[in-house]
Amino acid sequence: MIGFNIIETTADIGIEASGTDEMELVENSLKGLYFICFDKLPNILESVEKVKQAFESLDELVFSLLEESIFALFTKKLLIQVISISKINNLYEVIYEKVKTDEEIQTEIKAVTKHCYKVERVDSIYKVMVIFDI
Repeated sequence: MIGFNIIETTADIGIEASGTDEMELVENSLKGLYFICFDKLPNILESVEKVKQAFESLDELVFSLLEESIFALFTKKLLIQVISISKINNLYEVIYEKVKTDEEIQTEIKAVTKHCYKVERVDSIYKVMVIFDI
């Protein structure tokens, strides 16, 4: 499976996402998050802000972008769209845009949790499992 699957849990909801590289993994993780929030993939409108950040690990990058995505969505109705991810001197550098959407939120997500959180590379596929507090 390349993409994402929704995971139903007792009181929360989560995703399993995968990709052939770090970029595709992050894109599919964000698609899974947004699919939960909107019950579909959202319309993307104009860009509002461009951001560049560095992270010490892929685990930290995915977790932080999901956290930032939830914050941006529920405070400013902005989505995160990743432009590039590169690994420089043992740091992951990500450049992304915050973009507007006109979609109505269907499911409110409160937070990303560390419960069952896992990012791994299996052969040539990157995978993440993450549970969201709803």
